Amino acid sequence: MKKKLLRKMASASLVTAIALTPIATSVTSVGAATTSSTLSSAVKSVEALEKLNSTLRAALINYVNKGTAVSSSTITQYNSAIASAKKSVNAVTSTSEKSKLNTRIANASKMVSYYEIAKKLVSFKSSVTSTMTKYNAALPKLSTLSSGTVSAVVKVGTEIETAVKTITDTSLKSAFSAQVSAQKSKVGPAVTYVKAQTAGLAIASAQAELKENFDLEDMENTMEYYQTFIDTINKNAKVFSSTDSVTAKFKAKYYTPALIYRDGFKEINSVYTVYSTLVSSYDSQESLDIQRANFENTLNAVNSLKDKTTKAYFIDSLVNMFGESEYSEFGYETDSLDTEGLSVDIRNISISGNTYKVTYVETNYNDDDVEGSTIKFYGSNGAAYVVQGSGTVPAGESVKSVATFTTTGSEDIEFFEYGSNLQANTKVTIYSLLFEMKSYHNADDSEDEEITDEDNTDNELGDGGDWGI
Repeated sequence: MKKKLLRKMASASLVTAIALTPIATSVTSVGAATTSSTLSSAVKSVEALEKLNSTLRAALINYVNKGTAVSSSTITQYNSAIASAKKSVNAVTSTSEKSKLNTRIANASKMVSYYEIAKKLVSFKSSVTSTMTKYNAALPKLSTLSSGTVSAVVKVGTEIETAVKTITDTSLKSAFSAQVSAQKSKVGPAVTYVKAQTAGLAIASAQAELKENFDLEDMENTMEYYQTFIDTINKNAKVFSSTDSVTAKFKAKYYTPALIYRDGFKEINSVYTVYSTLVSSYDSQESLDIQRANFENTLNAVNSLKDKTTKAYFIDSLVNMFGESEYSEFGYETDSLDTEGLSVDIRNISISGNTYKVTYVETNYNDDDVEGSTIKFYGSNGAAYVVQGSGTVPAGESVKSVATFTTTGSEDIEFFEYGSNLQANTKVTIYSLLFEMKSYHNADDSEDEEITDEDNTDNELGDGGDWGI
C-alpha cells in the first residue's frame, strides 16, 4: 500500500509540472514585451527633446547675434518636452538604460540655462550701446563719464564671460564667446576713458590741495602735501604709459601739466632758501646794501619759476613785505630809506597838460659825497618811466633838481617814486619813497631860484612793466 501511494504522488507532481510549464513561458513573454515598449517610448521621447534642442540652439544663436527674441511658446514647448522625456524614462526598468537616457535629458536640459545666459548677453549688448553713447558725448570735451556706469557694465560682462565658459555645447559656446569678445572690444574705449579720467582727476586733486596749502611760512606742512602729490603721480603713472588716443587726451590735460608743476616745484626749495635769507636780513635789520642784494637775488630766483601760480604767490609775498607803501607827505625833509644821511624835500610839483615837473632838494648830511637818487614816474596804464637825478650831492650840501616828464596823452601819471638805482619796467622797489602826483608848491621855494643845467635832467624812458616778469 505504501509503495502504491508514493507512485501516485510522484505521478501527480509530474503532471502538475508539465501543466504549469507553458503558463510560465507565456508570462515571461508578456513582461519582456512590456519592458521593450516602455524603453522604446522613452527613447522616442528623448529623441524628440533632442530634436527640439537643435531648434532651440539655432534660436539662441540667432537671438544673441541679431537680437531676434525666442518666442515664449518655444520655451514652453521645450520645457514640456523635458517633462515628458523625464516621465517616460522614469518608467524604464533597466537601470543602465535609464541612466543613459537621463544623461541625454540632462544634456538637452542645459539649453534652458543657456537661454538665461543668452538673455543676459543681449541685455549686456544694450548696456554697452548705451554706455558708448555717453562715452561719445563726453569725449570731445573730456566731460565726466560716470565710472560707476562703466564699472557696472564691465562687471556684468565679466559675469557673462564666466558663464559662457561653462557652456558644453560647442556651437553655442562659440557664438556666445564671439559676442562677448565683440562687446568687450566695443566698450573698451569707455573703460580706458574712465581709467584715464580717474587717474587724471586724482592727480589734479592732489595738485590742487598742494596749491591751496602752499605756505611760505610753513614749508614743512607744504612739503607733506607735495609728497602726497608726488605719490599720486607715481601711483597713476602706469595708466598714462598707454599710447591710445583717449589716454593721450587725458595725459595732455592732467598728467603732463602735473609733471611740469612737479619739476617746477623742485625749484621752490632753492627759491625759498633765498627768500628766507631775505626775510632774515629784513627782520634782523642788516645793512640796506645786504637787504637790497638779497631782494634782487630773490626776485631773480622767483622770475625763474615756471609755474605761474607759485610765482604769483612769491611775488605777492614780496609785494606785501617790501612793496608799495603809503605816500610820503610834502612840506618837510624826508630821510631817504636807502641812502644813509641823505634827505629829500619836494619843493614843487606842476602839471601842465601832459607835462609833469617835480622840483626837489637833496641834502647830504654825511662827511663824504653821495650819489643822489632818481625819480620814477608811474603811469595809469601800468608803465613806469625813470628820470635820472642830479648825480653827486657833495658832503654837507644841498642840491636842487628838476625831473620833467611828458606823456603821450593816453595816460596820466598817478604817483612818483624817489630812490636809488631805480629801474624801468619794474614795480616799486624796497626802501624807496612814494609821493602822490598832484599840484603842490612850497611857499619857501622860488621858481626864480637858479637851477644849473646839471640839475635839469633829460628824460630817460623805458617801456612799462610789472616786476619784469
